[in-house]
Amino acid sequence: MLMLLLMMMMMMMMMLMLLMMMMMMMMMLIMMMMMMMMMMMMMMIDADDDDDDDDDDDDDEMMMMMMMMIDDDDDDDKEEEEEEEEDINNNNN
Repeated sequence: MLMLLLMMMMMMMMMLMLLMMMMMMMMMLIMMMMMMMMMMMMMMIDADDDDDDDDDDDDDEMMMMMMMMIDDDDDDDKEEEEEEEEDINNNNN
């Protein structure tokens, strides 16, 4: 009986761990979605007001911040792409 209880406890713990992992993944996804939405909104706003140049600097700074936050994890991909481009350029010459 005691062993059964222990097994049940272990199972519950495992389930909880899995749930926590899922929640973390969902939170990450939601954060990314929010970032993308913010980016889209900024783009829309930039496209709309071409006539007044007063607040463009602030928007640009915000865009840069967002880009930096999003681009943190795919620096490696960028380097690989650059190398491929260089190879293509060398072949053309």
